[in-house]
Amino acid sequence: MREAAGLTALAACLGLCGITWGLPSRARVALVMPAGLDNQEFHKELENSWVKMHARLGANLMLNPEAYATFAGVERFEAGWSFPPAGLINSVRSFYTRSAHEDEQTNLLVLSRMKPRNLDFNPHFFAYGGAYIYALGAWLAASAALGLVSLHGGLAPYLADPGKMGALYLAGRLFSVAAYAGCALMLLRIGRRHFDSATGALAALLFLLLPTSVALAHTMKHYTYWTFIVLLLLDRCAALLGNGGWRLYAAAGALSGLAVGAFIPSWPAVLVVACVAVVRVVLGRGAVRFEARGLALAALCSAAAFALSNPYWVLDFKNAYAEISGMARLPVSLWNPVLFARGALRRSMTLPMLGGMFCSAAWALTRGRRDPPLFFTALAFVIGMAVTVMINGAPTSWARYVLAWTAVGSLLTARAALEVLRSCKKQRAWILAALVFALVNQGLEALTYAENFRVDATPSSTHVLAGRWLTEHVPAGASVGLLRAPQPASVPYFCLNRYELRLIKSRLFGTLPGPELPRYLVLTMPDYDDRPALNPNLSRYERVAVFERAQLVFWLRVDPQAITANPLIEIYRLKDHA
Repeated sequence: MREAAGLTALAACLGLCGITWGLPSRARVALVMPAGLDNQEFHKELENSWVKMHARLGANLMLNPEAYATFAGVERFEAGWSFPPAGLINSVRSFYTRSAHEDEQTNLLVLSRMKPRNLDFNPHFFAYGGAYIYALGAWLAASAALGLVSLHGGLAPYLADPGKMGALYLAGRLFSVAAYAGCALMLLRIGRRHFDSATGALAALLFLLLPTSVALAHTMKHYTYWTFIVLLLLDRCAALLGNGGWRLYAAAGALSGLAVGAFIPSWPAVLVVACVAVVRVVLGRGAVRFEARGLALAALCSAAAFALSNPYWVLDFKNAYAEISGMARLPVSLWNPVLFARGALRRSMTLPMLGGMFCSAAWALTRGRRDPPLFFTALAFVIGMAVTVMINGAPTSWARYVLAWTAVGSLLTARAALEVLRSCKKQRAWILAALVFALVNQGLEALTYAENFRVDATPSSTHVLAGRWLTEHVPAGASVGLLRAPQPASVPYFCLNRYELRLIKSRLFGTLPGPELPRYLVLTMPDYDDRPALNPNLSRYERVAVFERAQLVFWLRVDPQAITANPLIEIYRLKDHA
């Protein structure tokens, strides 16, 4: 009980630290809006333009290329406007309605498309599985019943009070934090039931301190939720390995369907159930005919769970197929797992944890009949990591696609570490010291991420500080270049009509003629780095200000692909002789 309470408290501390980062608020709107423009008439114009835009784009944004189109080439907006030009209207509205994570708004947009009173629950968006979307919707509805959020059918109330929109994002993030804590408790449970209490507690601690876990707990996304479902599945499969039985097969199958129903790339969960049947036959714990029947039952329950949580894959199959088939055209490479381990995984969990995870998996696979639960857990880890063959950009992507399988890897690492600690009595002090060092290092990295979320939620955010610097050091009317349309994640927070804004595509900037170059260039790098593509013209600029992410210790930095909170911002000025 004390272990569970301690893990829950740690999850709350890490997950809630800076949970309000980047939310819409009156204060943020005041930083970017011209004086006197934030009024009811303007809000009506913003709402009308939003309605017209979505009427033009259609119900399913993924099927309309215009929804993801950006500005063309170079666009200029003169300083001093009293009403936003057409090309900036969406940008201005984003500061009322969007968080500083560009994907979070999609969840609210999907939920807003549904019409519960008409029994219409079509999300018109299938990449975020219904098992998550409907659960999130129920969570927000419960939050509204408790008076924590306000649900409205239109944008007007949220434009009048951006804090109401911020409350929706906050409630959705709390859902992620709850799942984050739930994952730790599930690891504790799995350890106790199938290994020992110490293994479960250490595995939960390792998972909570993963930088990727901390990062994903701070966003309204499905990652911690589907990870929780996979850990429920692992618990049921481990029980099935020992006992067999129709109920366990049915439960495992249903959970695998829910996992895929929450996050399509979690498809290896289905193979994990099949793996149980194979291992049971190999160990002589079940007859081939019985296990085949159990597996067939699991398959039926898996399909049923997926269909029930994603009914519009059947009812709106044409659009579902069109959307998912378009996303599925990714290059498959057997070399991707190696690239992924060297790149994304190493940065997502610290090098000691990465090495420990894969060494522990290799050791566990050698145990075989001597320790079936451990052997099966290692197989589940390997099967889960198979999804990396389909991850495009494996060296640079973040580990969110394999969060559940890193949780399984944490279980293997904890089991191996404690086994080594118990068996090597003469070297125990050194081994314990190494384990403590690895935990402290991982904890400091987790705290570094949490600290950047905390800072982003304060006036010390790099967005605010860089915006203040621009206002104080760049004269009004000067030309300021941006590589993306102004959005909460992509610009410092300054009055948008103070300067002549030039929106320039990064691939064009390097070859722009001299007269086209802006006097100042602002580079905001939340989870990308445009600098390599900006030369030779970038060499014609001098960097005059830089706003770095928070750093707790000198050897640990936030990975550029990890989070959009408190981003690195650089401001450049064209050299006088350029």
